Amino acid sequence: LIGAGRLAAEQGDREAEVLLEEGVTLTRELGAKGLLASNLNTLGIAEMLRENFNDARTLFEESLPLAEEVGDKALTVQNLLELAGVAGTLGEGLRAARLFGATDESYQALATYFLPSEHERHDSLRAAARAGLSEEAWKEAWAEGSAMTMDDAVSYALKDDRA
Repeated sequence: LIGAGRLAAEQGDREAEVLLEEGVTLTRELGAKGLLASNLNTLGIAEMLRENFNDARTLFEESLPLAEEVGDKALTVQNLLELAGVAGTLGEGLRAARLFGATDESYQALATYFLPSEHERHDSLRAAARAGLSEEAWKEAWAEGSAMTMDDAVSYALKDDRA
């Protein structure tokens, strides 16, 4: 269901959301935390593609601690990247820069985990976030993120300091 839903969402099929939500419901009922984390992430990506950024953020924020709990480093990094992209899209450039900085080393190490379309999307989101800040502000926030441990990055990503 999730794979079919993701493919349909990438092709702009509105019925994709139904498939993705069914997958989330099933994995919740099964109590399969790793699958639930993956399914929430996939549904979040579908919401991003539909430009429902606040809904996407909520899904990534639910997926992130589950991914970390089950030890799925690649999915943890992907959630952080997606949250960085959401932040940039919503005009939170410093937050985006910190999260992109925090994930850069792991992202490079896990490059083969991500599909080429995901690399393109992440690159585009990073460029858009970067365009909203001065070079100095971007570099400073990126450096702050780069100094974070993965645990620090997860805590920062889940901290609601956007008010």
